[in-house]
Amino acid sequence: MGARTWKDRLGEALCLVALILMVLLCVWMGMQALDRQAEIAVERHERNHVR
Repeated sequence: MGARTWKDRLGEALCLVALILMVLLCVWMGMQALDRQAEIAVERHERNHVR
């Protein structure tokens, strides 16, 4: 492995961007799931009070 070319750097940059996007996607999906869980809990709570 001698001098690093721009192609090597470009490949690393793309890998890094892909990794960051994956992490952001996972975080976003987790937030969506938490929101849904909270909504379900609130609905159950309201139903219990109606009775």
